[in-house]
Amino acid sequence: MATIPSDDRQMLIFAQGHLSTWDTNKAALGLTEPEIEGLTDAIGEAQTALSAAEAARIASKGATTTFKTSSRTLRTLVADAVRSIQTRARNTSNPALYGLADIPAPQPRSESGPTPGQPGDLRVGVNSDGSLTLTWKSNNPPQCANVVYKVMRALNGATTYALIDTVGERSFTDATVPIGASSVSYIITGKRGNQTGAMSPAFTARFGSVGGGGGEGGGFTITSTETMPSAGMKMAA
Repeated sequence: MATIPSDDRQMLIFAQGHLSTWDTNKAALGLTEPEIEGLTDAIGEAQTALSAAEAARIASKGATTTFKTSSRTLRTLVADAVRSIQTRARNTSNPALYGLADIPAPQPRSESGPTPGQPGDLRVGVNSDGSLTLTWKSNNPPQCANVVYKVMRALNGATTYALIDTVGERSFTDATVPIGASSVSYIITGKRGNQTGAMSPAFTARFGSVGGGGGEGGGFTITSTETMPSAGMKMAA
C-alpha cells in the first residue's frame, strides 16, 4: 500500500494531518525548517485552489441549470412568435411577411404520397411553471415529409375533444390547462397536406396529491393511461 495517497484530495488531507507532527519532531525526523515552511505554504496554496475549484463547480452547475430553464422559456416564446408570424402571413395571404421576419416560408405540401404514421408512446412532463409538455413518437413512412400534428384535448373525462394547436414537432407544451382540472386527455393525429393519418391512442393524465391528506404540504403526482379512441369520442368542429 502506497504511503502517499494517489488521489490529490486525499494527498492534501494526508499532508494536513501530518504537518503538525512533522513540525514538532522535525529534528528527530531529519526535516529542516525550510522544508516545513515549504510544506506549510504548499498546503495552504493547495487548499485555496481546492476551495476555488469547488466554488467554481457549484457555480457552474447552478449556471447550467439556470441556462436550461431560461432556454426552455425562450424556445417556447420563439416558437409562439414564429407561429404568430406564420398565422398572420396565411390569414392575410401575404408571403412577403416571411421575408420581413427573416424566416423561411413553409414549403408547399404534396397532396400525394404516403399517409403519416400513427403517433404513439405519448408521455407528459410537468414544467416548473406548471405547464405540461407532451411528447410522442411517430414512425412516418419514407418520403413522408412536412408532417404536422394536430393536438386534440379533452378535460376532466369529457368525450368531446377540441383542437388546441397544430405543431411541426413531436412535442407540445400546454400552458392552458385550467387550475383545478382533475385530468386532461390528448389525441394526436399526423397530417400531410389533405392526408390525415390514424389517431393516436387517447392519452390521459390524472392529477392528484400525495402525502398531504388534502392539507398543506401534499406532493403533486400524475398518473397516466393510454386507450384506443372509441366510438363515443367526438371531435369538436
